[in-house]
Amino acid sequence: MKKLLCLCLILCLVLSHAALGDDALNEKCLNQFKTVMMFIVGKTDANKAVSATVWGGEAYKTVYLYSLWNSWKAGTARFEDLAAEELSREGNELTLRITGKYVCSYREVDDCPYELDYTVVYDVSGYPKIKTLRLSKNGESELLPSPDEGIKLEKIYRDRFVCYCLTVYDPARVYVGVGDEYFKHGLRIEEIAEKYGAVAAVNGNTFKDEGGSGNGGSPLGFIASQGKFLTPFSGAYPMALLCEDGSLQVGVFNQKQAEEMGVRDGVAFGPLLIKDGVKQNFNPTATGLNPRTVIGQNKDGAIVLLVADGRDADSPGASYDDMADLCLELDMVSALNLDGGPSSTMVIEGRQINGTGINSGFRAVPCAVLIAPAE
Repeated sequence: MKKLLCLCLILCLVLSHAALGDDALNEKCLNQFKTVMMFIVGKTDANKAVSATVWGGEAYKTVYLYSLWNSWKAGTARFEDLAAEELSREGNELTLRITGKYVCSYREVDDCPYELDYTVVYDVSGYPKIKTLRLSKNGESELLPSPDEGIKLEKIYRDRFVCYCLTVYDPARVYVGVGDEYFKHGLRIEEIAEKYGAVAAVNGNTFKDEGGSGNGGSPLGFIASQGKFLTPFSGAYPMALLCEDGSLQVGVFNQKQAEEMGVRDGVAFGPLLIKDGVKQNFNPTATGLNPRTVIGQNKDGAIVLLVADGRDADSPGASYDDMADLCLELDMVSALNLDGGPSSTMVIEGRQINGTGINSGFRAVPCAVLIAPAE
């Protein structure tokens, strides 16, 4: 009898400990998630990198790179309505759906709430460590209002990023504009769009940006605008050429080759993602996860412009490989990666639609890919 009572007591203690353990585990998982979210937008001190390590693939790069890029922007941060729902538990793997709001205050921007909705897989063999971090809406897309029937605008959710996709059915409406023809200074994307009377725009070439304080007036690579070569060059570079026949030619070209193709507008950067419907060879994880901008053409001849958010709590970012795979999903036969990071901006009718205005849209850039109004 005494043995039975002892066994019952031990069982009760074990069950009680397990229940307390679940509560403690849930709290530790949420705290780990908080740390990673804060680290993504640059709030957490870089010395805490060890406690914020995310295992597997590019996830660690995500956390590490964001701390370097965003640390100067950090202000105050708080979580609201943070909740965890257990989806599954197999062995040492615990999968939670974490929702809530993350509110940041930055030096030049008022509080900006991020709507958090992630599926997070933890290794709980010891202190919980995040193995994968995925947007819960992965695979979904939303149709957004567009300026006219000749344009389709979608919001696409993928593993770790949100991407805005602008499809322009008539390639003749797509051209390149510049902030200043003499490249003494750049303009913000909405300012370039206003200058040309464009209904939509995304960023184009990268530029010299010493110390992160360049004025956008020193573009790197080739720029052609409305039939004029504005930046003559020697050598060959990855570029996207809008030609008179309505095609978008992508590849590594020199100036003579570009001229022979009948180019009317063009931009340059890289890497080349898709050519003739085939994914190209490039370092898929170079520069980690970041905001991205891509120009391409689908099999129906429409020009497709992609802007992926990154360095935000609700959209950590995309790799080159992520963008190339998305291009293939969208039936693109050609695609070139353009300048990314805080330059990645999409403007529709004077309003920036991507991001929150914190990590993109503030920069002056040398040029923009523009969409003319419908006739």
